Amino acid sequence: MNGLGVREPQKPYFFIQEFKETKHSVDANDQLFAEMLAAIELNKTNLIRGALIVGAIWRFVILEKIAENSFLYYVSDAFDSLNFNGLKQIYVCLQAVKLVYCND
Repeated sequence: MNGLGVREPQKPYFFIQEFKETKHSVDANDQLFAEMLAAIELNKTNLIRGALIVGAIWRFVILEKIAENSFLYYVSDAFDSLNFNGLKQIYVCLQAVKLVYCND
């Protein structure tokens, strides 16, 4: 914490999301992957989580650095936010992220 009462997070990038209205938008997969790569390097960590949202469809993503310049990219099944069961699963996933990262 600095003298101005402003807090700075130890790891500013803990969960990254990329949203596009439609699949025809600029490739959200590549943008999310690039953002996650940058976050791993800036955080000096080996793992970052995120979400790819295209319209109503959500996919949760994990990027893991397994060696120098070598990564594994995990993508969940699709969850449709317009379907009640899909919406419940999205909520459960977001609550898990909150539990892991926001309960200091």
